[in-house]
Amino acid sequence: MRKLTLLLLLITLLISCKPESITFPTSECFWRDLYSEHPKNTQYQDLLDEYVNLGIPGINILISKGDDELWIGSSGVSRIETGEELVPCHTMPVGSVSKFFCGAAAMLMYEDGILDLDKTIASYLGDEWSEPIPNAKTAAVGHLLSHTSGIPNYTDQPAFMLDLLNNKDMNLLRESVLENYVFNKRPLFTPGEEYSYSNPNYEIMTLIMDEIYPNGHADFYSYRLFTRLGLEKSYYKNETDYFTLSS
Repeated sequence: MRKLTLLLLLITLLISCKPESITFPTSECFWRDLYSEHPKNTQYQDLLDEYVNLGIPGINILISKGDDELWIGSSGVSRIETGEELVPCHTMPVGSVSKFFCGAAAMLMYEDGILDLDKTIASYLGDEWSEPIPNAKTAAVGHLLSHTSGIPNYTDQPAFMLDLLNNKDMNLLRESVLENYVFNKRPLFTPGEEYSYSNPNYEIMTLIMDEIYPNGHADFYSYRLFTRLGLEKSYYKNETDYFTLSS
């Protein structure tokens, strides 16, 4: 039910009227029709089209089964205002998929010897941050990465969701969100005793990375992940090709 509620919220945000729009860069999609011979091509494409017809502006999807079966497809538009067709080559925000990048960066820092998975949040962050963060003195880095910290998730809070829907200019920077919706909240449980998915875990993780890596986590992503792995179409907020808001 929680996943369905969040999906409906995202759909509402996507189709609501806003003076700004997100511009997604693209390149010539020379391989967009390579998967038309897939045995389930029609079935998959019909499913995407069905959801677009229900009101979702656009969908990009990759379906992979093992090493031999791959399907990539799109439906809808990349920009409502112009009706530009959405294609698989459009660069799009990945939302919580960014947690995979954060986790990979954390493990690289661990291998480099600058991050200890068993150290607590408080041991890395000063009192200004660690005092108001729930479980900061007992939750370790490993608890953040595995969603076992007991820190409550702000997207589970009605107040956050209402503010998000009612304020198109809402400040969603991590510092603001943590201060307004996480600080001084009651922990869900003792670290390590249970599992509960929570966005603040990874936002706090980036705060720790900023403390231990001189140029901050964004530059670490750019150099150690995107550049060294050859991810030429992946960008983070510190890079010039990151998507922009336009009127």
